[in-house]
Amino acid sequence: MSKKSFVNANPAMAFISMVEGAEDFSSVTEHAKQKLSKKHHQKEEKKVVKTVPMKKNPEFIETKSKRVQMLIQPSLYNEIKEEAKRKGVSVNEMMHEILKSYVDS
Repeated sequence: MSKKSFVNANPAMAFISMVEGAEDFSSVTEHAKQKLSKKHHQKEEKKVVKTVPMKKNPEFIETKSKRVQMLIQPSLYNEIKEEAKRKGVSVNEMMHEILKSYVDS
């Protein structure tokens, strides 16, 4: 069996079809060039500068990051738990609201 020689031919060309009716853009008229130029200038005028939204400063964003252990009576805990269930929040969030309202008033 003889070896194939790819010296004169590119094997990829077997998969690429040649375009027979390729357009010649050298015959574009001056009028068409002016139309394209006008459209291009109109697009440039319509460009809007996109602003980047400001990010909140992490120094001023306060998160719940401190942990506290509390000893409370079971009956008080059950009342707080029932109130939290009625409001649809967690016991932790309910305790936070109670303490916040106490400090603010």
